[in-house]
Amino acid sequence: MPTQRTQELRQKAQALCAELSQHVVLKEYWQAISVVLKGSTARGRADQYSDVDFVLFAEDDAAPRIAHAYWQAGLSPRQDGFFLPLDNWVGHYHLEAIRDLQGYFAAADFPNAWEFSGAIALHDPGQRFAHAVEAGMQGLFREPEIHIKEAYLQLQLTQNWLMQPLRRADAVAVSLHTAKILRLWCHLAYLLDERPYPHDKWLHTYLDTTRLGRNAGGLVAGYLTEAVKHPHVQPHHELMEYPQFRAGQELIAAVVEFLKADRGERPWIDSWAEYV
Repeated sequence: MPTQRTQELRQKAQALCAELSQHVVLKEYWQAISVVLKGSTARGRADQYSDVDFVLFAEDDAAPRIAHAYWQAGLSPRQDGFFLPLDNWVGHYHLEAIRDLQGYFAAADFPNAWEFSGAIALHDPGQRFAHAVEAGMQGLFREPEIHIKEAYLQLQLTQNWLMQPLRRADAVAVSLHTAKILRLWCHLAYLLDERPYPHDKWLHTYLDTTRLGRNAGGLVAGYLTEAVKHPHVQPHHELMEYPQFRAGQELIAAVVEFLKADRGERPWIDSWAEYV
């Protein structure tokens, strides 16, 4: 159920989209543009900090002409695009080409694929935006195990690398490694459902929409507590004496259990060091 703030901002977005259709530059190119609402307002979780976040996806040949027209009219200081406020910063908008959208999926840019797979097209002539997202999502997980395996191996490898900064009592390096472990674990939660994962600011917010997040998401809070609660690392201890390492092993054990139940036995799960 969308929040009350979501409903308010979506109504505002519709009005702003209508205003853009009459913009001195955009009205000439309106049928070459898809106006897309993204962010928490599109996903139904808007709160008091949310705004209206538009992307204008233009046909590939029209995008540079629109950008140049904005510059020529003195509306943007740059000729390659723009990022501009909407209605006294109730939101903002910027310009991209459809090929940029297609490129996110082709390059397995999961955060942007996540962003636009959940976006709302307010104006989409010929459904060019909708078709690009549909085709992109189909191609993104044509071979899902490639992405799952890569993220899993990176998770194991980062946990392994954590050994050195722990034993050397390098607290900064420990913090960097633990943050990466948490991030990779969250990435896997989405990938295991064959879904792209969000940008970092939304990574945990939507974790409960994944199976692994629902089953083992409590470990994330525990890991965060252990990683933050012990900022002063003592050197030369056995690895399992470090709470950061123990908590990481628990996170990984949950992934291994889920992986085997969901995907079956794979040689790279237990013998991960032979595949990195």
